[in-house]
Amino acid sequence: SLTQRVENIEKKIDNLMELLFKCLESTKESTLAHLMTS
Repeated sequence: SLTQRVENIEKKIDNLMELLFKCLESTKESTLAHLMTS
């Protein structure tokens, strides 16, 4: 049904946003660490 499709899409978007956020967090941390050591 349509509502199920929409829910699945929303879940996928949530997962993508979470992944993106984790990537940004780790990138930020490694960048900060790199700046501190140099």
